[in-house]
Amino acid sequence: MSDSKSEYAVSIRLMCYNHENYIRQAMDGVMMQETDFNVEVVIGDDFSPDDTLKIIKEYESTEKIHIKILQREKGDAYWTERQKRGRLYNFQNILENCTGKYIALLDGDDYWTDPQKLQKQYNFLENHPDCSVCFTAAQFYFEENSDRKKIYRPKNAVSRKKYDLRDAIIKAGDFMITATIFFRQKYVSEIPEWVFNSPVGDLPLSLFLGTKGNYGYINDITCMYRVNASGSWSQQMNFEKRRKQVVKILKTYDDFNAYTDYKYNKLLQLEKARVHFNDKKSIVKRAIAKTPPGRKIKEWFDL
Repeated sequence: MSDSKSEYAVSIRLMCYNHENYIRQAMDGVMMQETDFNVEVVIGDDFSPDDTLKIIKEYESTEKIHIKILQREKGDAYWTERQKRGRLYNFQNILENCTGKYIALLDGDDYWTDPQKLQKQYNFLENHPDCSVCFTAAQFYFEENSDRKKIYRPKNAVSRKKYDLRDAIIKAGDFMITATIFFRQKYVSEIPEWVFNSPVGDLPLSLFLGTKGNYGYINDITCMYRVNASGSWSQQMNFEKRRKQVVKILKTYDDFNAYTDYKYNKLLQLEKARVHFNDKKSIVKRAIAKTPPGRKIKEWFDL
């Protein structure tokens, strides 16, 4: 649906799977949003075996916020395609069902803490047509150590309101925290296939959006991002799956390199080298952690 015909200024892409322990906070953060425009919450639950969907259905639409749960059943068209395409098909399918002028990303295990989040980002992109996306600062919550505090902000956040694709490539893996991403819906139809072939959704989407305009930044903390949430996809991966994921991420960089006609080849090769190094480092840390001295070192330094 085109921007002019949509009754919603913003669509919230809420992706869920096994999030019954967190989904109330996610939904509460959505429903508390204060806007002068209409919002649709497009919810894609990927056949959670827990009570995620049951909890979501306890919430009702309001005058400003309309809840739209995508209807899915095992054996239907979505389920059939999901078996072929993998977990990121949920990401793609929800985006394709968003009709608002802008799309805000949210996963079921994260939540928004600023009731003005959507309004701030909407205003920013309305006033900065050169930007394809807007993101903010974020608070990290560590499931294994709730006392540990970390606030994410990009480099030079105090002095900068805009970043470009080169900035994103250098920190592509964690340039924008997913729960803060807010972008123009008109680009959804242009997203290339390699974005959804990646093992993760935010990294390739971030790179793609950078080819459409600048990255706008608001230096406010608007969300809580959970690190290693219980039941999350990353938490469930074993060592071998993580190694395979690294290989696929490197392939994503190669796909993006070709997509941009190798304009950013030097930066992308440096980023790939960083990914390689971090992968090797994790292997060493894993080996050390299995020894008694290694476990003690891990405990001392909270690694």
